[in-house]
Amino acid sequence: MKAEVAYTPLLAAARALKPYSTPANTLPRWRASSRLLHLHADGHTVTMTASTGDETATVALPGAVPDSSHDGGCALPPEALINALAVIKPAGRAAARATVTMDHHADRLHLTVADGPTIDLDTATPPEPAPAIPAAVGQLVTEGGVVGWCDLVAGAATAASREPARRELAVVRLHRDYPRTVLVVEATDTRRVHRGIWRGPGSDLGRDLGTEPMDVRIPVEAAVRAVRLLRALDPTGHLRVRADDRLVTWRTDRVHVSARIGGGQFPDLEKLREDVLDDATTRFTVERTALLSVLDTAHRLTAPARQPRIRLERPDPGVLDVVVLSPAGTAVYTGQLPVTAASGPTYHMLLNPVFVRDAVGFLDGDTVTVHSSPDWLPTYLAGARRHAIVMRVRG
Repeated sequence: MKAEVAYTPLLAAARALKPYSTPANTLPRWRASSRLLHLHADGHTVTMTASTGDETATVALPGAVPDSSHDGGCALPPEALINALAVIKPAGRAAARATVTMDHHADRLHLTVADGPTIDLDTATPPEPAPAIPAAVGQLVTEGGVVGWCDLVAGAATAASREPARRELAVVRLHRDYPRTVLVVEATDTRRVHRGIWRGPGSDLGRDLGTEPMDVRIPVEAAVRAVRLLRALDPTGHLRVRADDRLVTWRTDRVHVSARIGGGQFPDLEKLREDVLDDATTRFTVERTALLSVLDTAHRLTAPARQPRIRLERPDPGVLDVVVLSPAGTAVYTGQLPVTAASGPTYHMLLNPVFVRDAVGFLDGDTVTVHSSPDWLPTYLAGARRHAIVMRVRG
């Protein structure tokens, strides 16, 4: 194997693929291929691949030497490649223009930048071939720009369960009820819901070309890793998402990722949304950016508390007070926001500031409309194409 690859993309790819070189909990650690970063030169392309066993990621980089006699591959721990690249990194701005020459023979990978020092790394011959991404697996779920898709999936993933006892909720769900309807991306635990549509009237997020009903559940950590990889290595790419009964795949021209899908009983979040709205007796609208700013302050003030709480109340129809409470229940900070389009009685809502801040950050549009009920019923927060439901806390 011999190749010449731009320094900065090579280092970025090695760092982004490192999380995929760690075996999943169910994978025996003696399987060396699951702990290695696989490099393969083929014509003008160097392919880098890593796998946990349940998830596999591949990145294609241009720049290989176009000579078939130099085609081939090797495997090594990602930390070894990352550390070696740090050693041979050119000083100053030269790194952005530098090219790394990789030359592999006799179980050694030689790395050089221009006339700088050469680093020789030991490579391994794994007992199994490099893991591969399935080719265009299953039916098309959707397609569109990486930025919009990753923003929606990452925002929904915030609400997914991380509790080992609720593995059926430790997923991001891609759901379409009927053919050619919009795709819903949603996640929930026992305290909150994040739910948004990928394409709606007037949406500029991408084209939703799916033609069949869809119910795909991506383990939340797999979704988070895929989002991180796509954002790091192909943020302007065009993405296609496909799935069958075993795997979901994300593909751009440069990045391929696959993950095993989850299962179990998932709640009907559309019915929950309808029930919460039916029970709501109060509605008001506030400017989203201003509310998020106040919630950021509230979150910082309550960060040391074991049970952080804020109180949302309307002392008069045109004002919303966001009150930060001490552990004793006394007010320590109050942020005020103007309210528009208010209706219904006024009463206070006691909420977890972390959940509310995450929810408002997930929503889209310029405003947030709050639908609320008395007692301890959930609070519904609506944006333009996204909504969130947050459970109250007692105090």
